[in-house]
Formats: sequence, C-alpha cells, structure tokens
Amino acid sequence: MSTRERTLRQLLFGVVAVATVAAAIVVPLRLLSRLHIDQRPGGAPSASPQPSEQSVLIPPTYKEGDRVTMPVIFPDGSTAELVYPPGLNLASMGVRPYLTGCGRDFNFFYRQDPRGTWYKGDRPLETYAGAEGSKVTLWRGRQGVDLYLRFRFEDWTVLMYDYADGLSERQRGACARSLHGRQTAEGFLVLSMPNPPHSVAPLAEAGRHLSRPELMLGDLDPGLLLFPGSCQPDPGEDGSGRVDEGSPETFASWCVPEVSMTVHVYDDEDPDFIRAVHGGLEFRKVVLAS
Repeated sequence: MSTRERTLRQLLFGVVAVATVAAAIVVPLRLLSRLHIDQRPGGAPSASPQPSEQSVLIPPTYKEGDRVTMPVIFPDGSTAELVYPPGLNLASMGVRPYLTGCGRDFNFFYRQDPRGTWYKGDRPLETYAGAEGSKVTLWRGRQGVDLYLRFRFEDWTVLMYDYADGLSERQRGACARSLHGRQTAEGFLVLSMPNPPHSVAPLAEAGRHLSRPELMLGDLDPGLLLFPGSCQPDPGEDGSGRVDEGSPETFASWCVPEVSMTVHVYDDEDPDFIRAVHGGLEFRKVVLAS
C-alpha cells in the first residue's frame, strides 16, 4: 500500500470515527461511458449501459420533463431520489457504498474481483463461516503487510481491511459471521449486522456496529458523497437551507435539513462542477432506514 493510499485510508476512517465526514476514497475509479437517458413516454426506468471493466454500479435513471431522476438505495436501506439536469450526468459516474464495521473499513467492488490489485495469493490464508451459510476468506494484501477479509454478496465483493497484527482470529471469525448483505433488484448493496460480535464491540465507535451509511458517486475527483440522516445548517447560513464549507475551488459541503441529507462535492480541477451540483441537484422521497 502506497503512502498516499495509507494516508487517505487513515483520513477516511478517522473522520468516520468521530461521526463527521469521510473525505477520501482509496482507489480511483476512472469512469465510464456516458449515460443514456430513456426518453420513452411516461419516463419508465431503463438500465444504463454498463461497461465490462468497472467496479461501480451504474444505476437506472429516467427522464421527467427537463430533469433526470435517479433512485438510489444507501447501504443501510435508506432510499432517495436524486433529481438533476441532464448536463450533470451523475449516474455515469457510477455509485458504490461506503461503510465501516468491526472497527474496520469496507471497500466495495461491483462485478469485479480485485485479486492482484488489492490482495494476492492462489488460496486464502483462512476460511471462516459467514452469515447465512456463506464463506468468508482471509487474504494477504498486495504489499504483503496488510490483510483483507473477503465477503461475497451476489455481484458485490466486499473487502474488510485489517492490520497484520490487528484483529485476533476469534474476532475475525466473529466479524465474518456477523455481516449480512443483500443485493436489491436495482443492484444496490444493503448491509446489516443484526448480531454484532461482542468480542469486537470495543472497537466500534460510539457503540455503533456499522458506521453512518454513505453513497459515493465518482472517484471524488470529481465526485460526491451523500450522507442520509438529520443534519443542522450552520447558524451563519443564508436561509437557503444549505450551508457551504471548505474551498469553493476544490470542495464544498452543505446540509439540506428538510430532506435529511448532507452533500459533499469534490473536484480539484473544475470548480464549475461544484457550482453545478450545488445549483442543480435536488432530493426527494428520502426515506431513512429505521
């Protein structure tokens, strides 16, 4: 693992641990073909084309007047519709969840097994009994110093990062048994930990067994992070229901309290993208998981 990758991982995990903001992603997603919008009468959903070499989901969208609607499902089961002008083309950036559990990062790959790039070996170091009869395997990281627990949930491969001297064998086995996953009809991954491992509970932040759910669009250069859940605008906000923080040239964040959504937008090269998202993206039909 490179110094940059390790730094980004530590930043991401550290921010989650204090229940604020994830601000980086470990591996870049160089994405994808342009989105095809279905313009049939009635705006019936149709799946967008999915390139063969990708590790993100291209979600279905449909056209409503001069706007595009993209229904999404967060990794805790919360749902929302993103509504935006066609020029933003957000669906073509691809989506993937972000979540932590057992005090460790999860990394998500859609229809891709990252063997050889993230982990290596002809056979796993260990095999554990997973939830609902599944098998969870332990692999050595590509650099030979880190470990990954590999989960499989239909089209999704999930790697749980661990240090070589991190969790004990008992704790890894408990985590393997505790993580449940299901893939929705649209391809989104929903995770739960209904019976959290007591042996790992001290590692979970603030008594939570899975972190605050997030959905990533793109690779964060450019890209978005969406956080469902109640949020409070800054007292100094201008009354628009949104608050901006960070550098307007590379990063912006705001809260939309009436729909319980926080947005982070990143682009190191094009501030126009940040302004376009701020001015054009709306949320509706937000339903938070219980």
